[in-house]
Amino acid sequence: MTDFVAMKLRRALVRLARDEQGATATEYAIMIVLILLVAFATIIFLGLRVDEAFQKFVDLMEEATN
Repeated sequence: MTDFVAMKLRRALVRLARDEQGATATEYAIMIVLILLVAFATIIFLGLRVDEAFQKFVDLMEEATN
């Protein structure tokens, strides 16, 4: 009985090792994470630049009204 279970387990592991869908899912997950990191970095960078631009505009407007 134990040999039968070991044989079934071995076959399942070999089948799992040969299955490429798991690798594909992992690759897609890594790509999604990298895309999200780039998107967040871009949003933060641009957000800071836009904030600086608006602050300069506000400062100029305050200078003009004084």
